[in-house]
Amino acid sequence: MYDHGVYIQELRAKHPRAIMLDELELTSRSYHCLDNAKLTTVAKIAQCTEEELRRIRGFGRKSLNEVKAVLGEIGLSLAKSRPPSHAFRLKPHSASVIEQRLLAIEERLAAIEQLLSVRAAA
Repeated sequence: MYDHGVYIQELRAKHPRAIMLDELELTSRSYHCLDNAKLTTVAKIAQCTEEELRRIRGFGRKSLNEVKAVLGEIGLSLAKSRPPSHAFRLKPHSASVIEQRLLAIEERLAAIEQLLSVRAAA
């Protein structure tokens, strides 16, 4: 016979990131801080760094240690670091494309400056 509870336990054992926030055994403070920050799954929590969690209002050192312990119990941890959101890497050919675009912009600026100097002289 099919046992839904066993199936869910097996699924979570294979995919711990699918665990929902309300299924974790957290203090009410930690739970509400994470819930208010819209961190409702283990996957979302594990993507955060310690610094990001500490920025959540009301989320202090005790809550941080509690979350780290709970994640450790299911074999996960917080992210170590995250590149700034504005950081990006150029593809090898992108540098030449950018140089071409800069040259085109410089040519347009020169044409505009020439047009302005002609208008100013008139």
